[in-house]
Amino acid sequence: MSTSINIQEPLIRFASLCRSILLSKMWSGAIYGLKTNIYRPASITDMELSSTHCLLLALLHSLVTADVTFCTLLADMCSRVEKLRSRHYKVWLLEDFVFPQPDIQKAMALLAELIADGTMKLPPHVLGIMSSLANKYGFTSVHLKALSKEGLSDLANQLRSAVINNSPGDIIAIAAEGGDINGLTESGDSLMHLAARAGNCASISALNFLKADLWSKY
Repeated sequence: MSTSINIQEPLIRFASLCRSILLSKMWSGAIYGLKTNIYRPASITDMELSSTHCLLLALLHSLVTADVTFCTLLADMCSRVEKLRSRHYKVWLLEDFVFPQPDIQKAMALLAELIADGTMKLPPHVLGIMSSLANKYGFTSVHLKALSKEGLSDLANQLRSAVINNSPGDIIAIAAEGGDINGLTESGDSLMHLAARAGNCASISALNFLKADLWSKY
C-alpha cells in the first residue's frame, strides 16, 4: 500500500503543476485582453469572459509571445469547443479590442508558419477567425486558410445559415473568407433561390451585390 502511495504522490504533484501552468497561461491571455479592450474595463471580472472567450485570448497571446508549445495545446482544445463555431466570437475579437499592430504581425506570421509545417492544426472556423483578424490589421498577404473539403463545407453551412437568417453582413463576410456564393444547397437550390423562397430581401441584395449566379441551380 505504501509503495502505491509513493508512486501516486509525484503524479499528483505533476498534475497539479500542469494545472497551475495552464491557469497561469490562460490568465496571461485574459490580462492581455484587459489591456487591449476598447471599453477599458477596470478588471478582468468586468469583461465577463466565458471559458471560450478566455481560450481565444490565450491562443492569440501565445502566438504573440511565440509560445509554440502552448499554442499547439490550445489548438487541440479549440477543436473540442463547438461554441467557437458561433460568429459571435469572431465579431467580439474583431470589434471589442485594438491590438498593437506589431503583435498581430508577429502572431499571424507565426501562425502561418505553424500551419504550413503541420506543427499546429486549427479547425476551419477558428482559422477563419484568425484570418479575419489578419485582414482587419492589413496583413492580407499572410495566407492562413488553405480551404480543405472540411473548410469549404463549413463555409457553405455558414452561408446557408446567413441566407436563411437574412444577414447580409454575414453573407458578405463569409464570402470574403472563401465561401462559394454560387454553391448549391443539399436540395440542389442556389443560395439566391433559397433567399427568394424565404422572402429574405436583405439576403437577395447581398447576393446581388456579390454577383451571385441566379441560374446556378441549372
